[in-house]
Amino acid sequence: MSKEEIYQILKSNIILILDEVPEEDILIHKSIKELGGNSIDRVEIVTITSEDLNVRIPAEELGSVKNIEDLVNKFYEKVVQ
Repeated sequence: MSKEEIYQILKSNIILILDEVPEEDILIHKSIKELGGNSIDRVEIVTITSEDLNVRIPAEELGSVKNIEDLVNKFYEKVVQ
């Protein structure tokens, strides 16, 4: 699975949880917080995406994630393992 495919899955889940955010606003350099999400939204987005990709990311590994690109890279690391 490519990073672009992971990004598309993640973007779909962001739209699902943050339903008022237009798709064109979901850019790779933005954070979930910048899109109007809070910590609970972030957990939901990560959980749903983890289930979609059949991977698990421990909470302590998410501390370094600053934006959507970091999150895509973190999921990619788990998918290719």
